[in-house]
Amino acid sequence: MDILAIFLLIVVLVLFYIIFNLNRKLNKYEQMVDNYDNLLIGVREYLKISLDRLYVLDSNHIFEGDDEVGWFFKSLKDLYVSLNNNIAELVNEEKTEE
Repeated sequence: MDILAIFLLIVVLVLFYIIFNLNRKLNKYEQMVDNYDNLLIGVREYLKISLDRLYVLDSNHIFEGDDEVGWFFKSLKDLYVSLNNNIAELVNEEKTEE
């Protein structure tokens, strides 16, 4: 009977050690996911600031309406909308069609 109790104690200790390590790894991975979410949100905000700055510089819509340069404005806006929607989906926010 004593051997069975010792064996069960060893099994419980091993399982406790395994669960403790898995919990530590889970916390580490959750922190990594939070860091990536913050990075994506930062990229989205930086892209929005860049887009807003371009629109301020082109307040008369001279460059945006130009065939040769206007594609840059449209491409940047499309990139922002796409990135914004993808990030919103990842961080459980509402999608926008700005």
